[in-house]
Amino acid sequence: MKSARILLTLFVFAMIDASCQPATEPPVALPTAQSLAEPIPTPTDAVVFTPTALPAATATQTRIPATATKTPTPTPGPANTPSLTPTLEPTKPVFISFSLGGGDGGSPVRYYLGAGVPDFTLYADGQIIFREGNYSFYDDDEGYILRESYLTDGEMCALYSTIHDTGFFEVEGEGWAGVDDPIYGEFDDNVVFSEGGPSYVIIVNGPTPKEVHIYYAYANYTIPEVKAVFDLLHHFTVNTTTPFQPDSVMLWIDEVVEPEGQSAHDWPAILPLLSNLLPLMDYESYKGVLILENVDILMELFDYHLKAQLFSEGDHLYQVIASPLLPHERSQDYPRGSNVAAEFKLPFACDLAPSE
Repeated sequence: MKSARILLTLFVFAMIDASCQPATEPPVALPTAQSLAEPIPTPTDAVVFTPTALPAATATQTRIPATATKTPTPTPGPANTPSLTPTLEPTKPVFISFSLGGGDGGSPVRYYLGAGVPDFTLYADGQIIFREGNYSFYDDDEGYILRESYLTDGEMCALYSTIHDTGFFEVEGEGWAGVDDPIYGEFDDNVVFSEGGPSYVIIVNGPTPKEVHIYYAYANYTIPEVKAVFDLLHHFTVNTTTPFQPDSVMLWIDEVVEPEGQSAHDWPAILPLLSNLLPLMDYESYKGVLILENVDILMELFDYHLKAQLFSEGDHLYQVIASPLLPHERSQDYPRGSNVAAEFKLPFACDLAPSE
């Protein structure tokens, strides 16, 4: 397998989180990775919306894997092995999501490790899924974990009403015009103009769908209506969550020649043989293998974290990532892409104050 392809391309990016497009204005000074880890200061002229009973969020940082594994050349497999053909249609519409991601560079394999998953996704039935932790590749690190809870109709209405009352739905622009976009106000001398970095993405669906893409370096320069919703969702959390229990999982599998000192786990006999799953990998399109059975065993095997683990099967070693499909995702869409604002009728009653 010495001619095997490299799985992951080393790259440098900062705070990767949801897929979105960065602003296109010419750079004056590019930010450093350290600047992404620093809290965003609040400009004196910004109108900050502070919701009640919403604890502050904990900032996280991403890490880039320092090593790469080798990918094998796919070979035909037995006829009775699992296939990539099952169709998973989205079963739940997204109501509200908030994420930070995008930017230049990086292999699509990072999406199997949780890149592209929003900080939280709230569905129309009240289910809410948070992404917690840090981006990680290594087996001895925890990596991201997805946790879930449920909001009542009243809680969803309260959140939606708060967003509505800010004037967010009347805002022109979505952030694609760079510094000239209507979502931004006045820039001061402290702003660092740049390009190629990540963006915050806010999506609120319903009768008046709206999405905005806020370049990370300009988050404090948005107009009050946008800044109010940014602050609300950036700090949104709930008191009690449990590990997310998916119905299906996408596996990314690589045969490893040189494990670089990692210890291997035993692959459970109840799961399909990795040697049978390996030929089903589509490395050129970054398509993994869809697993629909014994998903709970898979999740427990990875301690519910999105990370790569080394497994032994016979005389072979395999590096495996188990990436849960979210309720609105399909296997055909992997690696996961951006959500798009969509119009639908709210499934709960919610009296809104008239717009001024």
